[in-house]
Amino acid sequence: MHKILIVDDQYGIRALLKEVLGKEGYEIFEASTGMEALDMLKNIAPDIMLLDIKIPGMDGIEILKEWKKRKIACQTRVILMTAYGE
Repeated sequence: MHKILIVDDQYGIRALLKEVLGKEGYEIFEASTGMEALDMLKNIAPDIMLLDIKIPGMDGIEILKEWKKRKIACQTRVILMTAYGE
């Protein structure tokens, strides 16, 4: 079973993506903060990470930089997402 990590500070977005992707047979993990996401990347090594760009505290780009800096070894593919139209 493929694992997906959803990283978004908005519960509603995480719940919607979890419902839709879970029905497709993916194992879903959720993180609402950058630190939570980095811990999960270490422990579960997801196949895909859906990463919101606009997260308070540590945004999506900062999460990617910290992931690289920590040299967390996994083959996770990253999809950046945002609800902002700018």
